[in-house]
Order: sequence, then C-alpha cells, then structure tokens
Amino acid sequence: GMADVLSVPDVQDVFRLLDPDSTGVVSFYVYDSYDSRLSEIRKQLKELRMQADPDSSGELVGYVAQEQQIQVEVLHRLSDSLRDDAERLLLALSQMAYIDVLWAKARLACDWHLTMPLVSESKSALRGLYNPSLRHHKEQQGLRYQPVDVEIGPGVTLVTGTNMGGKTVLLKTLAVAQMMAQYGMWVPAESARLVLVDDVVLCVGDEQNELRGLSSFAAEMTQISSLISQSRSQRLMVLIDE
Repeated sequence: GMADVLSVPDVQDVFRLLDPDSTGVVSFYVYDSYDSRLSEIRKQLKELRMQADPDSSGELVGYVAQEQQIQVEVLHRLSDSLRDDAERLLLALSQMAYIDVLWAKARLACDWHLTMPLVSESKSALRGLYNPSLRHHKEQQGLRYQPVDVEIGPGVTLVTGTNMGGKTVLLKTLAVAQMMAQYGMWVPAESARLVLVDDVVLCVGDEQNELRGLSSFAAEMTQISSLISQSRSQRLMVLIDE
C-alpha cells in the first residue's frame, strides 16, 4: 500500500552515533567525544598555531600526525559499528529518493496544471493538449497559447495544415506527453487517454548523413525501414515530420 511505499526505516540510532554531541549539524565531524585523547591534542594544536613559532613546527607536525591517526581509528570503529546497518541505510536512501521524485512530480503537476492520464487499449485521445515550455514562453509575452485536441488510432494518423500552422510543435508535444505519462508523470492537457507503447520515436529535422553518403531523404527512408522492422515485435509511437 501507499504507507509501505512512503515508509522510511528508523535510523535515529545511526544519527545518534554520527552526532554524539547532538549538534544537529548535517555534516560529519570526528568529535572529541569519540576519543578522550582528541580534546587535549586539538587544544595543543590550537595553541601552537596561534603562537606561529617556527621552533615549534616539529611539535606541531607531531600533534597533527597523532590527530590524524586517532581520527582513522575512530572512523574504523564507526565503520564496524555501521556495517550491520548498511542494508537499512540503503533502503532509507532509496525510499527518500523515491519520495523526493514523487514530490517533484506533484509540484510539477501543480505548477504546469497537468492532468492525470488514463490508460486506453484502443486509441489515444488528448483534449486541450499544450506544450508546457512554449505555453509558458507565450504567456510571458502576453500572448495566448492555443491548445489542441487530437486522437491517434492504430495504424497511420495524418496531420495536415498550412506552413507555420504548428504541426511540428504538435508532434513534439505528443512525444513529450507520451513520455511523461510512461514515466509516471501527469501530462500537459485538460484530459488524456493514452495507449502505452514500447518506444517513442520522433523524426524531425535534417537526417542527412554525409559520412554514410546518404541524403536527407535516403537517411530518413533507412530509418523508417528500420522502424517498420522494429514494429513487428514492438508497439511504437512513431512521429514523422513531413
């Protein structure tokens, strides 16, 4: 259930071990309380550094070496203590990362006014579909972005219209919406029913490959031929511009 998904193992004992003085500081430090020798050594180091006496440089180096050796010993002891907690810590880290992703998706859904997509077995239908970045850009300019309604069934769906009519933007937006839905995100539309696919392929722009001796047309035909072969074993959304 959701409680299991959002649950994080209790690691307060680990926090107490790594913050023995209850400082609340998020960064780690080898505190004096880990070893009774550290307090006196660090006191001597502080005094020697304040004196800045060249004659005491040897003594300073000696205290620094002692401090480093004790710190290594402390780290070894802490590592031994934490070894049995490794699995619990990894689970806590994984759960926190997942919760962080869920929170980011929720914030994005609110900020972009997204909608929860439904899964369809027959055809995809989106009402009020919009390109999030382009809509934001237009609204900043004081312009109105025109959402579109679109349906895509099995087989070929042909989109026609005048030059500069927004066909390429529509194809890119369809790809964005499909990918967002399949990664568990809400989509930029008023409503959406989507057929899930194995892959989304967007063919826009110049596909020319001079190194292979192919023109733009030949390169695109090669890609389409490959996609036709791929479609025999997978369900694809292929969006081709002109």
